[in-house]
Amino acid sequence: MLLLVKQHLNRSQTRLTSVLTSNNSGVAYTISKEEFKWIRRLLPPSIIPKPPLHSNYPTPSGWSPPTETSLDLPYFISRTRYHEFPVYEITKRNGQTMTHIRKIEGDIWAFERDLIGIIHPYLDFDPATRVHEVAGIVSVKGNFKAVITQYLREKGF
Repeated sequence: MLLLVKQHLNRSQTRLTSVLTSNNSGVAYTISKEEFKWIRRLLPPSIIPKPPLHSNYPTPSGWSPPTETSLDLPYFISRTRYHEFPVYEITKRNGQTMTHIRKIEGDIWAFERDLIGIIHPYLDFDPATRVHEVAGIVSVKGNFKAVITQYLREKGF
């Protein structure tokens, strides 16, 4: 049986040495690959699993998979690693609410025009938007997460 012994050389230095017997005065550790299965089940998965197939969509939680019809638009919005839409509602300290749409690829300005067209019926004025072209983020002043998520679901993202 292989043992690892922790030897204290002084207060600031320690050294791990492997020995075959356990008659040293240090702390002994055993290496067991068979018992690692109990630790492995506690570790988080390294890859997010693909969602299971369902008989009908949207599921009771409101989730639906992306479709192929979204590919004919000049822009594309990727989903998050958890297969959700990258639409976030952020409330600032002064109570102002902003909706951020991230992971936009392609013509971000065309997406902004479509977004203004979606939100405009809910307002009496043009919505205030901000486009961060390099990061691929469009921000809208106000809470429009449900409206934008519904639009993305209808378009097949």
